[in-house]
Amino acid sequence: MSKPSRSQLVELAINRVKSGQWLIDATKGLVISQARQRPIGVRRGQVEVRVPDPSTGLAHWVEVPYLIWRVAVGPLEDGTRLIHRNGDVYDNRIENLQVDTFGSPRGAGGTGGTDSRTVDAALTHEQVQAIRHLLQDPEASEDVIAERYGISSTAVGLIRSGRRYPVRTDVSADSPEQVHTH
Repeated sequence: MSKPSRSQLVELAINRVKSGQWLIDATKGLVISQARQRPIGVRRGQVEVRVPDPSTGLAHWVEVPYLIWRVAVGPLEDGTRLIHRNGDVYDNRIENLQVDTFGSPRGAGGTGGTDSRTVDAALTHEQVQAIRHLLQDPEASEDVIAERYGISSTAVGLIRSGRRYPVRTDVSADSPEQVHTH
């Protein structure tokens, strides 16, 4: 017995929405349990909801952004995935979700699509450097910096820790912004 595909799991979750058990608030990026009257879906550092498969009796986890996208926009095409524009995986507001295509497979000289993609909310190299400069102050607030630059505090934390963060390069008014991680 194989695990259902992501799209099959999303469709199982859609049944919960259609039955009225769950509500989707795409503007806030939440799945709300009608029975509990509260948002659901945060588990082990990932944003997921548990969905039972009636054909097998097994429960599976469905990623919340894919459920929100399916309800608000429709199904994703094969070979695509969702990314969070601001880098914050807990921010599942529909305006923060963007369709991305998978890159060439790992091991074939590619990166699996993680090193270059189009992202609207990415920062310029100069902005990342300015944030790093601000973060040298031990009193610097990640929340204040995040608000100033229009990004999440999680993204500021990634910059603080030196982990990769998308940075815009070669931006022109007529073309999508090409992003590379640094």
